[in-house]
Amino acid sequence: MLGVIPYAGFSFYTYETCKKLHYDHFDGRRPAPWERMMFGAVAGVIGQTSSYPLDIVRRRLQVGGIQGEVYTGGIINILMKVYREEGLIHGVFKGLSLNWVKGPIAVGISFTLFDVTQSALRQFLMKDRDSTRQ
Repeated sequence: MLGVIPYAGFSFYTYETCKKLHYDHFDGRRPAPWERMMFGAVAGVIGQTSSYPLDIVRRRLQVGGIQGEVYTGGIINILMKVYREEGLIHGVFKGLSLNWVKGPIAVGISFTLFDVTQSALRQFLMKDRDSTRQ
C-alpha cells in the first residue's frame, strides 16, 4: 500500500501538469489522444521510478527469509543496506528498466482512455440535459 501512494501521486501530478503545460503553450487547445498517450507515458516513467525503491524493500522482505537473509529495521535501513551492499543501479533500482517498458504503455493507455471516456460522457450528459430542458 505504501508504494501505491508515491506512484499514484507522481503519476497523476505529472499527467495533469503535462496537460496544463500543453493547454497554456497552445493557447487553450486540448491535447489530442496521441498527446495524452505521451503525457501518460511520461507520467508512468516518473511514477515507476519514484516508487520502485519501495518495491525493492517489499521484495527483499518477502524473499529474505527464504534466502536466509534477515532484514531488520525500517524502510530507510533496508534501503541503506541494499545501497551499501549492491549500489544504486544494481541494488535500489535493480530491474527498473523492464518496468520502464511496460509501465509507460499501460499508464499512457489508462490515462488516455479515462480522459476520452470522461469527455464523451460529459458531452453525452450535457446533450441529454439540454434536450430535457426543451
